[in-house]
Amino acid sequence: MHDKKNLPKLSIVSWYEDSVSMYQFALLDKKQFAYTIVNKHVPDHIIETYYGDWALLKDTIFLTFKKNDPKPKGLYHYLIVEGSDTYLIQTFTNSPTKLFLRIHKNLRHSF
Repeated sequence: MHDKKNLPKLSIVSWYEDSVSMYQFALLDKKQFAYTIVNKHVPDHIIETYYGDWALLKDTIFLTFKKNDPKPKGLYHYLIVEGSDTYLIQTFTNSPTKLFLRIHKNLRHSF
């Protein structure tokens, strides 16, 4: 059982899901983040979670992954805040595809 006092405060939770993959992104307290990618295309579902620090500059959340941890392949290390504050947009280094991660909590009220 978790002690509620030790759980991080969630400022933002956003996600994208289709039949192949799921992306979950959370801004935590103390300018930290957690980013989970689930590949549902394989039988045992590969789950990768990354942690680090974030910084907001205008409409972009820049991600600095933990120094000695692996980093997600194929993702640019930033998310763009969509104009209506409804989505975070993830872009890829190897594809013009953009993922729109739906924001569960209003972004502008979290900073």
